[in-house]
Amino acid sequence: MARRAFIVGAYIPNGGTLMAYDVGRILHHDFGYSPVAVATGDHGPDNGIFHYPDPFPSIGIDEMLGVAEADDILLCNPSFSNNGFGLRFPGRKIMYVQDFKTFSLLDLYFDHYVSVSTVVRDFLKRTYGLKTGVIPAYVSLPEAPTPPWRERDPDRILVHVKGRDKLSQTLAEEVRAIITARHPSARLEPLGTGEKTSHAALLARIGSARTLLSLVPAEGFGLTPLEAMGAGTAVCGLDGIAGRDYMRPGRNAMVTRYGPVADIAETALTLLASPARAETIAAAGRRTAQRYLRPVFVQRWRKALTAMGVRPVNGSPPR
Repeated sequence: MARRAFIVGAYIPNGGTLMAYDVGRILHHDFGYSPVAVATGDHGPDNGIFHYPDPFPSIGIDEMLGVAEADDILLCNPSFSNNGFGLRFPGRKIMYVQDFKTFSLLDLYFDHYVSVSTVVRDFLKRTYGLKTGVIPAYVSLPEAPTPPWRERDPDRILVHVKGRDKLSQTLAEEVRAIITARHPSARLEPLGTGEKTSHAALLARIGSARTLLSLVPAEGFGLTPLEAMGAGTAVCGLDGIAGRDYMRPGRNAMVTRYGPVADIAETALTLLASPARAETIAAAGRRTAQRYLRPVFVQRWRKALTAMGVRPVNGSPPR
């Protein structure tokens, strides 16, 4: 029987599980494993958000645990820690830790851990004594060319907020009030339209705006701001903590740390007041994002999997 790579939550439509799905593709194409999506809900490859170039067959958790063997691999994100796979799965277990807020207690019984950012790496070391390598998530670029920066509406700002908690929503309202009071012509639009939108359409929307105001206080990586940078959009607002891996305030993004509301609003006001500087920052951000494209992600994962002792089925090294 072919060795299998079980990817937990592969079709859940968010960035973290998309990255896990892509590691499954690497295990398939470069190491010869047969990938299988492990469903944790009713999500499938037709979720309308992401495109999955290699469809995996899908099974449930109980079925997976019933058929898994010692030669198989399990790959999952830390948000699935409460399933206890570390003590229940018979094969090699790999966890791609892409956040530090999506779990209350990490499953410490995996064979290998990989961090998505230095913030996650440092959190795991400090909290659990784990030493992990870092493989950043990859960014996708808009499928069609985006309008030149100078042709984009100078007063339009897309606002990126995650969560429905009162803290996030109130922070956004306070920042909006300061910006519009000092720059009345500014039009702040939510990044999401309120309707189901494909990732490709979202990237096109980001790439149509000059400015993305990111108001997410803490992330394990911060994929949306980096994808905005890749679309040639100037990013302002918060660095999301993990964004410090790739954001350079005043150079490739106009960001600040989670703290005073006035300081957060000032990042957007600075871009609105200085279009030439904003254009320079947007161009630098686009260059930064080029270092986080999928081929780099694939190369890093090939190297990491080989170091873990994963071997191709035919014995030849990954290409």
